[in-house]
Amino acid sequence: MTYSAVCNVETSLSKKYDWVIALDNSDLTELMYDTQEILYDYCKIHKKDISSVSVCLLLFENIEDSNINLNTLSEVLKKCPLLFNIPMFINDKHYYNLCKQCGLNAFRYYPSDDCRILMFIDRFDLNSNKIKYHFTNLSNSRHDHSYIIHKFLLEHNLLKDSIWSYANSDKKFEENYNKYLNFSESDYYKFNENFITGSNEVSSMTQRDLEPHISSAITINKETVYNSHGPHYSEKLIKCLAAGRPFIEVSSPYTLFDLKKHLGIKTFSDLIDEDYDLIADPHKRMLAIQKEIYRLSKKPLKDLVNYISENKNKFKYNYDLINEVWDRSTDIDDFTDPLILE
Repeated sequence: MTYSAVCNVETSLSKKYDWVIALDNSDLTELMYDTQEILYDYCKIHKKDISSVSVCLLLFENIEDSNINLNTLSEVLKKCPLLFNIPMFINDKHYYNLCKQCGLNAFRYYPSDDCRILMFIDRFDLNSNKIKYHFTNLSNSRHDHSYIIHKFLLEHNLLKDSIWSYANSDKKFEENYNKYLNFSESDYYKFNENFITGSNEVSSMTQRDLEPHISSAITINKETVYNSHGPHYSEKLIKCLAAGRPFIEVSSPYTLFDLKKHLGIKTFSDLIDEDYDLIADPHKRMLAIQKEIYRLSKKPLKDLVNYISENKNKFKYNYDLINEVWDRSTDIDDFTDPLILE
């Protein structure tokens, strides 16, 4: 049997487990079946019982299995008994909750590889003198929420006040995750595209990738996951924290609440109205986000720069917090992994 992208991921989990299974599959049902087969084949070939195998499953990629719920997952797991014997580390809170409710040995995990940009930063520096724009808005995929935000900035003449990138699509339409607009392909406008360093996850993840964030006052941070599941985190958040800038989370509802509760991140409710984070409906949440972007666009840039300078301690706190997480996750003598959120 052929499996997709089975590999030993470079993560602090590798310090404890001999084998970290990671599958490149956005369908949770197929992923569960594939993992069951991998474990079965391994035990059969090596004549081992699953209890003696040092192995875990890592789900850090985006899962887009909208048909899965507690009942359907329970039915799937009836055919996958070996999965109950291994630890399972999951980034996405929605799917973590499902797996936990089904009795799996699940942990919620923030992949340490997303923090590797911190290796290239010697010390915290606000660089407030480098702020020339109101917003940074980067996008390398035409997810619906990225499309709507870019369209809003364009229609309100805010691109001139922004460092931005945009791609009409880097994948086929049916492969763009997290659709919520119910558009057909012909419904999407084709905008002028722009590509800059640091606008996608396959960039070099060095100091240069922070420059777009450093050069603006506020990052409009769009995680891949916006609708139906999450929160789900990536390197995008780490860049905001490393640059020392406030951010608007165009992500799943309750993302800011989750960040404060499970990572201890300090947010910016004294500058940004964060009530959008509590709106479950994706359309209403987007309208609230747009309203806040527009309000902030009317603030003089010097006022935003002053806010950042006056709140240096808060930005330094977030920077130190995520660096402590990174340092401990790379400590070969310590598996007390602070990237386990739940």
